[in-house]
Amino acid sequence: MKFEPGNYSTMNGGSHLVQTLKMGENISVSAASVRVLISWAAGPVDPGLDACALLLSSAGKVRSDNDFVFYNQPDHPTEPVRHLGRRGPVDAVEVQLARLGPDIDRAAVCASADGRPFEQIRGLHLRVIDATTPTDLARFDIMAGPETALLAGELYRRQGRWKFRAVGQGWASGLAGLATDFGIAIDKGDSAANAGAVVAQSGRASALRPDIATPPPRVSAGEDLLPLDMRKRLFTRKHQVVEILAKYGMACATARVVLVLDCSGSMINLYQKKVIHRAVERVAAVAAQLDDNAQMQAWVFGENPARLPDLVIAELPQWISLHVRAGEVPSSALSRSNPAKSTCPPSV
Repeated sequence: MKFEPGNYSTMNGGSHLVQTLKMGENISVSAASVRVLISWAAGPVDPGLDACALLLSSAGKVRSDNDFVFYNQPDHPTEPVRHLGRRGPVDAVEVQLARLGPDIDRAAVCASADGRPFEQIRGLHLRVIDATTPTDLARFDIMAGPETALLAGELYRRQGRWKFRAVGQGWASGLAGLATDFGIAIDKGDSAANAGAVVAQSGRASALRPDIATPPPRVSAGEDLLPLDMRKRLFTRKHQVVEILAKYGMACATARVVLVLDCSGSMINLYQKKVIHRAVERVAAVAAQLDDNAQMQAWVFGENPARLPDLVIAELPQWISLHVRAGEVPSSALSRSNPAKSTCPPSV
C-alpha cells in the first residue's frame, strides 16, 4: 500500500483490539514498517507541535546529523525513515523496521512544542500503526508537564526483534536539553534558547554534533503512578547514573541490583531518622536504570538473612512503608533456611 503524506486513516474493524500502554510499558512489534503518530486536540491556537525521529546506535547516540529526521530534513539519506508531515492536529514519522541497518539499535520518536509547555496541550497522545495494513497497534495517552520537548516513545531491538516502549519523558530545557541527553552537544556559541531555531532554519542539525553518549534514563512500567516529588527525584538520580556510566563507555549497561538491609540494633537510630528510607529510594533509582524488569530483589539480615518481597518500582512508596522498619524485620520476610519462619526477632 502506498502511503500518501497526510493520510492517517486506519482500519480497525472486526475483532482487532488496540493495546493501550501506560508510561514504561512495551509491546512486541512484528510489522515490517510502522508509523508513529503524535496527536492533540484541535483548538483555536496552534501549539506548534512537531514530531521528529533520532536514530541511535547501541551506544545511545546518533552517528551523524543525518540521523536526526524532522520537518526540515524529512528523509534520511540512507535509512528508511521519513518525517511524514502534519495534517491538522497530527504529526507523524514512518520507520521501515525490516530495512534498518544493523547498527541502528533504537529509533527515538520525539516532539517539541515551539516553547509552549506540553501541559497546555489538550488530548496529547501517541499511536503506533502498522504502515502496511494500516492497523492501529497501540495507543499511549501522554501525561506531560511543563516541558517543551519530550521523548514520546521508542522503537528498539531486543534479542533480534523489535519492540515499542511508551516513554513520555520531557525536557524543560526544550530541544537543546533533549538533544544533549541523546549524546548530542550544542556548540558553545549556541544557547539552549535558540538551539531549536538553529536546527529548524538550517535544514539540518548544523548546530549539533555527536559527543559522549548519554541516552535518556530508562522509564519503568508504572513509574507515572509514583508521587510527583518522588518521580522527579527518581528521574534525577537515574540521570546521574547514566552520566557516570557514560564516562566509562557503559551508558547502556544492564545489571541486577540487590538491596540488603541491616536490621541489627546498631542501625535503629538510622531507621528512626529515615536515613535508611532515603537510601532505599536512592538504590531503587540505580535498579530502575540498570535492571529493565523494574524490580529489585531485597534481603534483610540480623543473625541470619531473610528474603523480602521484591521491590517493584511502581510500588516504591508502599514498599518502603511496609518493609523498612525501625529496628525490626518485617513479618513478610522469609528466612533463607526456613521459608515459613523469619530467623530475626520482631524487634532488635
